Amino acid sequence: MNPNQLFAIPAATGFKLVDSKLNVVIELKATSSDAVFIANKGEIIGAFIEKGNGWYFEFYQNKKLISERVDVKF
Repeated sequence: MNPNQLFAIPAATGFKLVDSKLNVVIELKATSSDAVFIANKGEIIGAFIEKGNGWYFEFYQNKKLISERVDVKF
């Protein structure tokens, strides 16, 4: 098992992605597409997108687009 894997728990507006200790790491809000969510990771707001064979958290930092692959089990 990957120690960095997150687990999706359904929430009123989407999902909460939690770690193995049930700490909320990312909050997802549903959009009109099943492959795109509005995401909050602490103070960072971005998009959570299914691309190819995985999920990515994308956001801007210092005017540069950052794309982080996220290991999540829905």
